Amino acid sequence: MSEEIKILVVEDNVTTRLYIKRILKKLGYEKVMAVDDGETALMELKLAQFNLIISDWDMPNLNGLDFLKTLRQKPKLRNIPFLMVTAEKEVSKIQKALKLGADNYVVKPFQPGHLKRKITELLKGSPGAPNE
Repeated sequence: MSEEIKILVVEDNVTTRLYIKRILKKLGYEKVMAVDDGETALMELKLAQFNLIISDWDMPNLNGLDFLKTLRQKPKLRNIPFLMVTAEKEVSKIQKALKLGADNYVVKPFQPGHLKRKITELLKGSPGAPNE
């Protein structure tokens, strides 16, 4: 069941953060932690294990790309699926994020169904992932 999956949402915009949490809840994901920047996310990752990270790019303190770089350098964290959800839509920026280790990329604004497909792809095979 999807309630076993823990997701970390890293998004500085309160409205977007709540929107993503609402989508996740509708998909059956109950264990969702939401924070507003990469620094706070790194602190949460020291306290708990997560099955998926959904992160914005443009954030204060530690942006999504620097957060991703830091995450991929840490052996215990480097394999957590990472979904970049951002307004950055230039092909070169998307390629940069993927090259640095993002597992997938969603450009804002997005439809809930699109986000659902990306999450399902990334969590396929994880214990507790919903069957499609």
